[in-house]
Amino acid sequence: MRVGASRTNSEGIEKRRKSTKKQIFFMIICFFIFVFLLLEVIKLFSYTFGKYDKEKMWLYNSVNSIVQKVYTKKNVLQTEEKKINLAALGNIYLTPNITKGSKDVEGYNFTNGLEDIQKKLKEFDIVVANLSTPIADKSLGYSTNKLYNAPEELAKTLKELNISAVATSTYHIYDKKEKGILETIKNLNDNNIGQIGISEDGNFNPIILSKNEINVGILSYTNNTNVDDSNVSNNVNIFTEEKLKQDVDYLKEKNVDIILAYLDEFNDEITVIDSKLKNDVDLLFDNGVNIVFGGGIAAVHDNYEDEITINSKEKSHVYAIYSLGDFMGGYKDDYGSATIIPSFEITKTIAKNKKGEISDIRIDFKANKPIFAWTSVDKNYSKTMLIMEDEVSNFNNDNSNLTAKEYKKMKEEYTRILKLYE
Repeated sequence: MRVGASRTNSEGIEKRRKSTKKQIFFMIICFFIFVFLLLEVIKLFSYTFGKYDKEKMWLYNSVNSIVQKVYTKKNVLQTEEKKINLAALGNIYLTPNITKGSKDVEGYNFTNGLEDIQKKLKEFDIVVANLSTPIADKSLGYSTNKLYNAPEELAKTLKELNISAVATSTYHIYDKKEKGILETIKNLNDNNIGQIGISEDGNFNPIILSKNEINVGILSYTNNTNVDDSNVSNNVNIFTEEKLKQDVDYLKEKNVDIILAYLDEFNDEITVIDSKLKNDVDLLFDNGVNIVFGGGIAAVHDNYEDEITINSKEKSHVYAIYSLGDFMGGYKDDYGSATIIPSFEITKTIAKNKKGEISDIRIDFKANKPIFAWTSVDKNYSKTMLIMEDEVSNFNNDNSNLTAKEYKKMKEEYTRILKLYE
């Protein structure tokens, strides 16, 4: 009996020892869980008071992600996608020779030679451009080499090119002063083309272009003008950070989906993008602009795309092209004869719950491969805009009107631009 009792006592002691070890192990686990949860709670309080980055809150983000997935699965009945295609054009202005070369028996025809591009532009829902000249009466004098002014027929050409709106806050827009501004506004209105950047009374509210339930806000700024006087700021939208913030706030109050801006910064050195332009583009992004096009420079320059964080919390997809080149201009050198036409597919995804109520809206855009174009000008200053890719094929098949010399220039510029947009 004593032997049996001793064995029983030993087994009991061993069981208690194992139980104690389990309890200690369990207590250690509980302690670490408690410390972890305590730290996460502290992080939550810190985030509430703006002292902690939400992205570092692992537990909060994990639980929130699971809850959102469950909620979405239970409540979302369907999603609906809206899409639009948008294209953008570079600087539009007229030199004396191009104006003269476009004259016909009825006045001026600036659409001649643009037929291939015109056909392409008809495919887009929205087309915007950078207007770098007044469009005003002949009595003010048409373009010289220093001061620009285009015949009224240019506004008709803009309409024929399917242009929805133009950015008008540009370096040369004030070349004919206030009268030129007023007539430009009238000629654009008469052809049902929206504009942002000039005004008769200092009101520069951004415009909104809407298509297929997608709203695109358009901004236009310049840092200076070719002609300066005391009335410039009343007629031309001069770029300041304060003005930018006001404009973005205005557009957000109107519930726009995408904000696009033209930033016209004149630069005599067309082959170089200075740091100021890049800094100003970053400023536009930091204040909520999504897409930026540089104007005022005759050469095509590279692009920039990223996803940035605004106000330490809001993610924003951003895209910039520092210069689109001259869509219509002087064509005075190889750089000035080339331009690109970027295009974007903008998508709006709308999620609805079982009650048909909107539970979520997501907006994004995709940049497509740009159209690369080259303008050939003959001895009579008559222009023809060619799609570079097509013209390379035409030349190789002995079906091009370009001389070997001009083709070589075009091919060199085509190769340069392709490397920027690979």
